[in-house]
Amino acid sequence: MRLATCHPSCPAMPPSLPPALRDPLAAAFRYYERRQEVAAHNLANVDTAAFKGERVFARVLGAAAVGPAAVGPAAVGPAAVGPAEEGPSVPVPDAATDLRQGPLMDTGAPLDLALSGPGFFVVATPGGERWTRGGSFSLAVDGSIQDATGAALLGPDGPIRIPAGAAQITLDGGGRMLADGRVVGHLRLEMPLGPVVQLAHEAGGHAVPTAPRVGAPGTTMVRQGMREGSNVNALSAMVDLIGIQRAYAALGKAHATREAVEDQANELGKPV
Repeated sequence: MRLATCHPSCPAMPPSLPPALRDPLAAAFRYYERRQEVAAHNLANVDTAAFKGERVFARVLGAAAVGPAAVGPAAVGPAAVGPAEEGPSVPVPDAATDLRQGPLMDTGAPLDLALSGPGFFVVATPGGERWTRGGSFSLAVDGSIQDATGAALLGPDGPIRIPAGAAQITLDGGGRMLADGRVVGHLRLEMPLGPVVQLAHEAGGHAVPTAPRVGAPGTTMVRQGMREGSNVNALSAMVDLIGIQRAYAALGKAHATREAVEDQANELGKPV
């Protein structure tokens, strides 16, 4: 997974804001900054195997609910969302992972695995169990099946191991793994509980499992000899990024116009 930063042409955040607009306008700038950050990150991962893009949306809070520490993704939650208070409302950015299926590509490699349907493979890493859909696996010396980072593919009882000397490794659609026709393990397939989740991404295409987590539905099929591509469309991501940059620039112009009007009003209000 590649990390991306904002494009160099991004307009800079105004250094000072009028007191009457400080919270609402700052929140609007942060909303578009967050959208731009996520869009650039998605665009940088259009070729990353099984990458799941992020989508940013806004929660609208009343002015009284927004303070110095309440503007940003971490501010969204039961304690931060309430009825709108008197005064201007502000958009607070929040994000969710787009779990839609990416395109499946035929590779023919016996340890290239893809999921058709919701869910994740479970692998063991030094930091604990992680989820992945990037299914380019290989056989390790100890017989375990590992991804590109060395994380072992897990079944219900731990790492799945292939007996030494096995000539053929096959899987059925339900996730049973067979070596020379003998069942040697069953893949653990899990998914988050709830329609809207934000997964914490890690290097190597891993995601930190959410709590609670449940087993993938029986309709999810394991496809052997296939890999899943990113679910981010390059053209759509580019169009989205351009639109965000334009909206951000328009917001900066509105701020500049407001400041110019206030400066003129202050000049007119001075005693002669």
